[in-house]
Amino acid sequence: KKLRNRPIHTYTCSECYDRITIKTEQRIATGKFRFQKPIKDNDEW
Repeated sequence: KKLRNRPIHTYTCSECYDRITIKTEQRIATGKFRFQKPIKDNDEW
């Protein structure tokens, strides 16, 4: 498996996208889900 060289953005059909969205929201609601990438604040000054 080449996990490092996989494309970041992959196409998903609308049904799959909706399913992933619902599952992700359920995981976030449990309180145990953490985003791996830190959210960057855009400070433009």
